[in-house]
Amino acid sequence: MSERALVGNAVRLMASTAAQSALGVVFWIVAARSFPAPVLGVDAALITTMMTLSIVGQLNLGNALLRFLPQLGDRSAAWIVGAYGTAVAASAVLAGAFVLVAPSISSHFGLLQGAGAALGYVLAVSGWVVFVLQDAVLVGMRRTGWLLAENLSFGVLKLAALPATAALGVQHGVVVAWVAPLVLLVPAVNVLIGVRLLPAHVARVVQPGELLQATRRRLLAFLGQDYAGVVLSQATLTALPLVVVASLGDRANAYFYVAFSLASLLDVLVYNAVTALVVEAAHDEARVRELARAAVWRLLGPVSALALLLVAAAPLLLAVFGPAYPHEATDVLRLLACALPFRAAVFLFDAVCRIEGRGTPIVLTQIAGFVLVLPLAIALAGPLGLAGAGVAWLAGSVVVALAVAPMLAGVLRAPPGRAARPRRSFDARVPAAAIVAVAAPLAVAAGAPGGLRLALLVAFVALVPGTALFAALRSGRAFASPGLVVAAGLAISVLAGQASLWLGRWSPETTLDVLAGACLLALAAGPRRLRTVAPAVAGPMWVAELDLADAAAGDLRVPDRGPAHAYGAARVLVRLRGEPLGFVTVPVTGGAVSLEAVTAAACAELGDAIVALRGHASTAAPEAPAPSISVVLCTRDRAASLRAALTSILATGYPQLELVVVDNAPRTSDTADVVAGLGDPRVRYVLEPRPGLSRARNAGVAAARGALVAFTDDDVVVDRRWLDGIGRGFARAPHVGVVTGMVPAAELDTPAQQYFEAKVQWTASCAPKLFDLGEHRHDHPLYPYSAGVFGTGANFAVSRGALQAIGPFDEALGAGSPSQGGEDLDYFLRAVLGGWAIAYEPAALVWHHHRRDDDALVTQMWGYGAGLGAYVFKHLRQGRAAWQLARVLPRGVLRFARLSRGVGRHVAVPPAAHRTELRGLLAGPASYVRGRRLVRGAQEATPR
Repeated sequence: MSERALVGNAVRLMASTAAQSALGVVFWIVAARSFPAPVLGVDAALITTMMTLSIVGQLNLGNALLRFLPQLGDRSAAWIVGAYGTAVAASAVLAGAFVLVAPSISSHFGLLQGAGAALGYVLAVSGWVVFVLQDAVLVGMRRTGWLLAENLSFGVLKLAALPATAALGVQHGVVVAWVAPLVLLVPAVNVLIGVRLLPAHVARVVQPGELLQATRRRLLAFLGQDYAGVVLSQATLTALPLVVVASLGDRANAYFYVAFSLASLLDVLVYNAVTALVVEAAHDEARVRELARAAVWRLLGPVSALALLLVAAAPLLLAVFGPAYPHEATDVLRLLACALPFRAAVFLFDAVCRIEGRGTPIVLTQIAGFVLVLPLAIALAGPLGLAGAGVAWLAGSVVVALAVAPMLAGVLRAPPGRAARPRRSFDARVPAAAIVAVAAPLAVAAGAPGGLRLALLVAFVALVPGTALFAALRSGRAFASPGLVVAAGLAISVLAGQASLWLGRWSPETTLDVLAGACLLALAAGPRRLRTVAPAVAGPMWVAELDLADAAAGDLRVPDRGPAHAYGAARVLVRLRGEPLGFVTVPVTGGAVSLEAVTAAACAELGDAIVALRGHASTAAPEAPAPSISVVLCTRDRAASLRAALTSILATGYPQLELVVVDNAPRTSDTADVVAGLGDPRVRYVLEPRPGLSRARNAGVAAARGALVAFTDDDVVVDRRWLDGIGRGFARAPHVGVVTGMVPAAELDTPAQQYFEAKVQWTASCAPKLFDLGEHRHDHPLYPYSAGVFGTGANFAVSRGALQAIGPFDEALGAGSPSQGGEDLDYFLRAVLGGWAIAYEPAALVWHHHRRDDDALVTQMWGYGAGLGAYVFKHLRQGRAAWQLARVLPRGVLRFARLSRGVGRHVAVPPAAHRTELRGLLAGPASYVRGRRLVRGAQEATPR
């Protein structure tokens, strides 16, 4: 839950910042074209000072609310009111002192000598303080969606006010337009907090952490140290533009402030990520290191890539502000952007210190930044101009980041005993980049034809620097996309050229040679650190299983099918003392699968699963008495596969087993003959003459007598521990109403079977999971409407109490209805929305026989698409879930498309599979309407 909330809240915070900043960029563009540069420079300084005074005046209460609001419970309201009152009083005093002193410091602030302007500025600072604190309240309550709406409103309102102030001839209309929206937003947001959000927040009780329970003296000492760090940080941000004004004048500050604002946007995005980290860690302090690693890999990496893009696109962005801006501000903007990765490291370090209650390191990092940046800016502004301020900013950030790097590495390092995740290699890109890195300089030096030189230079920029960078960083999946490689390469190439200009040694040939040499060094070092991914094996794949704890286990003999149909690889389910760990794919050599190869693959790829299994074994509760289970198996005229399924279920030896076989609208007596031939008193035969899987399951439930009712299909073979696994799943939590299990392919002999296995992903995880609407929400972006995240109808069980509460299966869905599917998706969603938990238990395993030929697969994919469309349409019609489902529906469509394309990259796609599934999806709503009509007609025809 915490990691999902971390990413979700951080993304919404970033979206809020990005939206407000985008509107802010438009604001400053309009301001730059509506007001003279000297006026814009003074107003920018006034706005910056206003924000600085408010940050100083809030006495760090914003950070205190972020850090402690999740743990305050019924004390939240008192803290919020106290924070508002204290911060407004302090900021008003500071603002009053500023309006008295500022005119004597600089004539540019002479407008504050008037009583009306001075009072208005004091009120503006006070209003901005409340605006900042209410944002902290929303974030601390995890209400970042409302924060996004608030900031969008603020950006739109201040932009709308700007033309009005210009038309009215307001001399300092930029400041007035900036402040005016606060009159509307501050009261409205705080009414929302007090009336709606605060009661819900108080109801979510979180145990206060050690720092909140500490002595008042320690708590105040930490808050004071944190406050000092914030003041020093803001002083650096505020003083740098003032240094530029004092050293280079108003016009230079106008150029600098635009560049500083663009670079600061990325700073704020990083700060959003670490802010979300602080809030989530306050909810679960024991997971601070895990959450910090998640913040780095899932949030800070993409933001750093944006910084590289800003380096490359600096002239284009600055051109929007006016023709002089690219010439004057490109260098300083690139320098400011290059500082972002180093500032991100410092932000993350400070966030971890804030979570752990260590204030001294926060103060020291900010003192170091202040002492390094400002003197350097003053010294370099004369000889280098605006670029001097950028050099000072970059140098200070690098030094502080290097100082905290060892301590930060200790925080991010995985705990002992945890296996590292395998990383995706760069495949052919590393050797290709090395070849291009050698060929491009040689072609230029040898005077090759112009077309060849141009092609090699384009290939160099697009491939070599980015691949070298990410190889040297040992980066994984988050950095390996071609788009990021090209973006990074372009940014690095531009920066290298810019650096040669700064050094006064500009030469295209020399720059290319130096950059190519550096890239070759990185490429030579990088690939050895990256895991090589085995290529996919074409052709039939044998399916087997092996227990690593089995002392008698040896090499696995592969069935001999002749040279034309021989297996080239095996997909092996690896177990440890009977518990499934996951699947590995290994080659078949000499008609066998080597035990050594399986063991090596398991150690390399399933380390996390082994650690998780050990942790589960150490915390598992004592086993309860085995509950009685009724297995409901619905079938129709499939005697051969039915006999194998029934035999495997009876062979489990479960002590309290009842097996109910529902013969659904049979055309022959084969099913009844199979049941009679078993001669087992545990097996009962039920006839359901009306076709439809949901009808058959409802009939089976009515006949079942067990405390738990399990469902499976007639084309499976169940594992001998299947029913034990189901019982274990229900024991995981008191509110578990449904248990689902893993459903791997029993064979992967044909392309159709391999495609279906990759498509449905029924074996994506071997880790037990809980799903509900509380503490165990899944991180899937469409949850709880995410199709397939809970499990599948081929393998699930429901408790007697949940069956009664959830109700019967929807007879307008499922095989035999017009929609041909979707009844399991509907049932799982109804269970979760009804307050029940679904436990995914991989030990409850059944082997499924997928369709072997393309025609049968395409028919099945139409049913899957139609069932999904019918399921979505059903819940869109229901008022309770319609709005939530409508919000995530666009993301669901995109995810559906990406999944379909992604499967095609790994396995052969049977003809018409994608197209047929999409047609079924579009036909789903109409299919559901027809199904409901048929159900109503059957109900009306039934005698009362």
